[in-house]
Amino acid sequence: MVLPGEDWHLISVLFDEVIDLNPAQRQQRLARLETENPQHHRRLCQLLAAHDKAEEHAFLLTTPKITLDEGTRNPLPVIYEEGMTIGPWELRKKIGQGGMASVWLAVQKNSEFKREIALKLPYPDTLNGTIVSRFIRERDILSQLTHPYIARLYDAGISSEQQAWLALEYVRGRHIVDWCREQKLDLHARIQLMVQVCSAVQYAHSHLVVHRDLKPSNILVTEEGYVRLLDFGIAQILQGGNNAGKIQPAPTGESTGPVTWRYASPEQIRGEAPGIASDVYSLGIVFYELLTFVSPYQPADRSRSALERAILRDPVAPPSERLLENKQQRLLRGDLDAIILKALRKSPLDCSQRPVFDLLSVYCNRNFSASGAYCSDRGN
Repeated sequence: MVLPGEDWHLISVLFDEVIDLNPAQRQQRLARLETENPQHHRRLCQLLAAHDKAEEHAFLLTTPKITLDEGTRNPLPVIYEEGMTIGPWELRKKIGQGGMASVWLAVQKNSEFKREIALKLPYPDTLNGTIVSRFIRERDILSQLTHPYIARLYDAGISSEQQAWLALEYVRGRHIVDWCREQKLDLHARIQLMVQVCSAVQYAHSHLVVHRDLKPSNILVTEEGYVRLLDFGIAQILQGGNNAGKIQPAPTGESTGPVTWRYASPEQIRGEAPGIASDVYSLGIVFYELLTFVSPYQPADRSRSALERAILRDPVAPPSERLLENKQQRLLRGDLDAIILKALRKSPLDCSQRPVFDLLSVYCNRNFSASGAYCSDRGN
């Protein structure tokens, strides 16, 4: 029996709720569900059993290698279509595209659980060593990140036609800035969303992963009001030892430059290797826009060169000065102005210094219930 869409959405929420519980807590929750809704209890138990089996066999460690074999590979059509099958997945509709891949809403064929996923497919006609290395790196990075505010990797592989794919959590949501506008969220609610974002970035950094492309379009808010951090396509692993806080060198021929200049740090603009502080800077830009709905940099000349000069040289006005209402200005003036301006300083400092967004966590705990904020310090 195939579950209706609404039932599957509920099962998905229940699964996310119980998967991280300890055995005793999970058993108690399942016992309550068995009394409340036996059908959902049975389906959830089946899904948990399948998950445990996959974990037992460490499927992410045994996924097929993603390689190029130009002598035998039959190129796939560049244009994918609804209803097309890629590996075990049936494409439903395109939901996004970028420079190296398109993303499709898909479901697994011949499966009782018609869970919707986001299937990321690199363009067949652009496959080269650099793109393949990025794709493999994204798979390997996501396989180690399990956090409630980071979109999950469910599976990865390559089809019989040599088409590589990543099966990711499908997030029904809106970009974080658009969500705040549409929901008319007050400043407190917007700050609380940013705390969630910082918690996700802290978790990635604690696993030695730098995102490198933090921007509103990579931060969605679900219908329930929770954030999901997306797109680790150009993320990289941090080095240890004397180079702690800096990323490992990119593969030969791969640029470390930013994808979206509006959210790039000064060191990325200069072509330097970004580290934790670069993610901090980008988060500072996102936070600024989240509170004011305007960019901190607004050069009269809208060219990229003018934007670069502004990022490298121009001072940033405190976000409180960009608001019109006195009450909002008072809320930002002081702590929040200082926190954001500290994140947007021009030169990164040693990442071992006091994290900027720890200050945000202290601020939130003092003024309203929120916690988990994080980010690293930047210099003058």
